[in-house]
Amino acid sequence: DDTNIDFVGVGSSEPLAKVDIIAQYIQNYDIEFVSFFDDSIKNVTAVKTYLDSEGMPNDVAHIKSEQGKTRLIRSFT
Repeated sequence: DDTNIDFVGVGSSEPLAKVDIIAQYIQNYDIEFVSFFDDSIKNVTAVKTYLDSEGMPNDVAHIKSEQGKTRLIRSFT
């Protein structure tokens, strides 16, 4: 069921812009878990660092395409 999944474009390539939007969601809604997938290692590192520092349960993955296959890499730091 994906009815409660939001896809949000932040209008910036800066990693902290992603962190700011996620922080706003956590502050304004009853968020208990965050999933974040991105092809930028800078973005996934910033988001993972933030979520872990807040003690927020999460699933953060770096998206990587290789040889026609898309992989989610969860061990990237």
